[in-house]
Amino acid sequence: MDDERPTSSRLWQRGLPASLLLLAAYALLSLFMNPGGYLGTDTGAKVATLDVMHTQGTARPVLGYWAEDLDPEGRVHPIYDATPVAGDWVHVTTLPMLQLGRPLWALGGYRLTLLLPMAGAIGAAWAARTLARRLAGDALGWQAFWVVGLASPLAIYALDFWEHAPGVACMLGAVALLAAVVDGEPPVGRALGAGVLLGLGATMRTEAFVYTLVAVGIACLTLVVQRRSLVRAAQVGVLAVVGFAGPWLANGLLESAVGGTDRGGRVSGAAGGGFDRLGDRGQEAIVTLLALRPGTAAEALFMGGVTAALIAGAIVLDRREDVVRARVLLGMAAALHLVTVLGGLGFVPGLLAAAPVAIGGLLLLPGSASGRYAWMVAVTALPVVWAFQFLGGAGPQWGGRYGLATSAILVTLGVVGLASVGRTAQIGVIGLGALVTISGLLWMHERTHSFNRLFDQLVERPEDVIVSRNGFFVREGGAAYSERLWLSAVTEADLDFAASVIERSGLDTFAVLDEDPTAAPEVAGADLTGTTEVKVVGVPLFLHSYRL
Repeated sequence: MDDERPTSSRLWQRGLPASLLLLAAYALLSLFMNPGGYLGTDTGAKVATLDVMHTQGTARPVLGYWAEDLDPEGRVHPIYDATPVAGDWVHVTTLPMLQLGRPLWALGGYRLTLLLPMAGAIGAAWAARTLARRLAGDALGWQAFWVVGLASPLAIYALDFWEHAPGVACMLGAVALLAAVVDGEPPVGRALGAGVLLGLGATMRTEAFVYTLVAVGIACLTLVVQRRSLVRAAQVGVLAVVGFAGPWLANGLLESAVGGTDRGGRVSGAAGGGFDRLGDRGQEAIVTLLALRPGTAAEALFMGGVTAALIAGAIVLDRREDVVRARVLLGMAAALHLVTVLGGLGFVPGLLAAAPVAIGGLLLLPGSASGRYAWMVAVTALPVVWAFQFLGGAGPQWGGRYGLATSAILVTLGVVGLASVGRTAQIGVIGLGALVTISGLLWMHERTHSFNRLFDQLVERPEDVIVSRNGFFVREGGAAYSERLWLSAVTEADLDFAASVIERSGLDTFAVLDEDPTAAPEVAGADLTGTTEVKVVGVPLFLHSYRL
């Protein structure tokens, strides 16, 4: 159906106007977020780096360290996991976003840098449209564009300076191109283009390597099995590898030119850690697939599993024209989401919880070869992602961020599949996806404003230094990193060491930011002078003041 041409004159179903409308929607939503708070600590570290780069007028992604002479190993460096590279301290996992964001930061600060994730989300919406249009025509192609753009996790990631949205655009775009090859279209330009997109994605997102192997591998296997074309399969594989190599090698040259990151080292580190701690990986897989809220795997399996089962049941019943029961099940699923939100806004870590339309994509299998190909890529890649994803961050994230490409593919397939069942499931499931996304936007509003207020308080504190007991906390502050002196000390020994660094630097007061409500920590050579309770997103923190 790829040869159909759009006939609608509606603005939201025309190329440039639709893109501008989606960009305007993102820009308007971004105004409700505070530029002093972010979706996660990785974003805050990038913002801190951008601020330092701009202040120093350098293309190198550096952070610096005020106490480097006294702590040359960076034991209590404020930014957790900052590492010494080429004579400076960095915390950068990928360079393209920072280098593209640098001129935008200089022109308009953080808000203008959001043009990059917004462009990525728009690109992902276009890739979804391309795939859905191939499967079901232009009308559903546009529906997929708007659902992926505004009623899926990508609407959240479009409003945060992170590589997720551009990365998904690259991976989903590659799948759309390879789906055309599976359908029998000429492979040369499409396979090469898919490889380029996957290479670009790999410079930003480590999981792109998984989607590269799965997407190209399944495309080649499909060509061999269904079309009996070993030559074409080999052609696709070679062209994809050549296309992938271009951006990857260019990124390596960029790293060599400006320094400050080791993308290949990060990839090999993730690969080396794969399949270890299988019990923990299994639990985090359940959380990032099903959870309505951060918590244990058992909680995710119960609440998230029940909710997903209700939505799946509603889709099946509506397909059988049992509309009344379908409405009841959808109402129950919506009620569970509502009960969760009424308990307080927060992260929705589960892929299926944050993107209910993806459940339709899982259940309603496409009939075409290209649709089955896209479904196989989405489903096959996810367990591999779980086997290699970084552990420890399953709860505080939105929609299973390492599997966002799978989410986007399944949402696209869900839009197509739901059009073949009754209106109850189609409207209900897409509407539920929109409501979950709205709760995420409200959470982003609360989170960004709350962290901004807290760091404003901390910057104005009279103590010489703020010492955080949570290693990730200062990363939340973004540009506040440059506005005062910070240290991070996780262990008791590190806290004593931090006090000695402060004393040797000629300073005599500091405050310790702690989450423990029981008692102020004892610090060698320092006297406690007072305690202040502060809050961030409703969580109490304790600021203990000391004098050496």
